[in-house]
Amino acid sequence: QNLIHREAIQQLRDTYAVLSKDVANYLSEEDMTSVLNTYLASYVLGYNISNMPDERLNQLAADVEYEFPYWNRTQELLRAARQEVGPGFPAFSFRDVTTIAESVTDRFGTQQIQQSCTEIKDRLLVMEAKRGTGRVRLGDFYASNLNNESWQFMERVEYLRQMGALDESSSSSPQVIIPNYVYMHANCLDVSEFYDVC
Repeated sequence: QNLIHREAIQQLRDTYAVLSKDVANYLSEEDMTSVLNTYLASYVLGYNISNMPDERLNQLAADVEYEFPYWNRTQELLRAARQEVGPGFPAFSFRDVTTIAESVTDRFGTQQIQQSCTEIKDRLLVMEAKRGTGRVRLGDFYASNLNNESWQFMERVEYLRQMGALDESSSSSPQVIIPNYVYMHANCLDVSEFYDVC
């Protein structure tokens, strides 16, 4: 727990540094929001912000909206945490910003990922080959991605097989095993050197 806390503080310090903010100074609400948005974008995408080139940093906001479909929910968590930590604050110390960031990342693991797993499972259940089997025909699985119904469901057959998420008992009709797919590591976020959020 202590290592995770120290890592989060260092990542926040790195975010301040790349945005040319001084941790000794108070931030306006606008600057605090900018720092936390940058911190959270790098958090959910698993980026090391400390050595990110400026052009990549400028692209981060667009990347997170494209690569992480739950970004709007993350923003809601940020607004809620900000209201709890500093309602009416005109300016925010580094300690305030750290408290808000930790509140969001704590909630993120319990709320965000649980919701995304439920949504993945629900989308797969809609495509279920036969009710109650817990399987989706591989063709239907890929079709949902091609038809823009989902940004997910594009893993290669080899990967699905390796993860134990592919039922090939019928060679003419391979199927994705819903619970194995939902709980495979690819659906986790690599947010820390010490842990993933699943």
